Amino acid sequence: MLAEPKRAIYRIYRDTRFSPDKTPYKTHIAAIFPKKGGERGSTPGFYFHVSAKEVGIAGGLYEPQPEHLYSVRSWLVDHHQEFRKAMRACKKLMGDLHGESLKRVPKGFDSEHPAADLLKMKRWVVWAALPAKLASTPELQKELIKRFKAMLPMTELLDRASAGVKKRAAAADYFSDF
Repeated sequence: MLAEPKRAIYRIYRDTRFSPDKTPYKTHIAAIFPKKGGERGSTPGFYFHVSAKEVGIAGGLYEPQPEHLYSVRSWLVDHHQEFRKAMRACKKLMGDLHGESLKRVPKGFDSEHPAADLLKMKRWVVWAALPAKLASTPELQKELIKRFKAMLPMTELLDRASAGVKKRAAAADYFSDF
């Protein structure tokens, strides 16, 4: 289900070409685990980082492309209760959804819909910060697995929601010859 481990780890160097801060190293190490065949950020998946301040663990859909945004929002119109149920299951370990939201429901969606709060979101991500000292213990792996398992139903639903993009793209490719 997940992408290859060698593609999961972020490089330790920051890209300083266009930044006023030329400090060459990141202050944390990180890895992201998108679904196999998916791209970092635009495919639902899991993430964690270790820094001197914390161990951060996250999951969800972080940087959806416009077609993924539309697909997920369209899916949420009919499946918001199922998504909320998955969110309640992981809320104890991971908290509420994080990320930016629009001020209004996007054009084409009902502003009075029961899922209006979910439709306004630009990303669907849960996040938890744990103490940094956890990184040097054998408990780190147990915590990661426990939290990834808690987020799995939510990420699978987001993957199913964004899968509509692939179907529409395949249909568009088929009809492009006509």
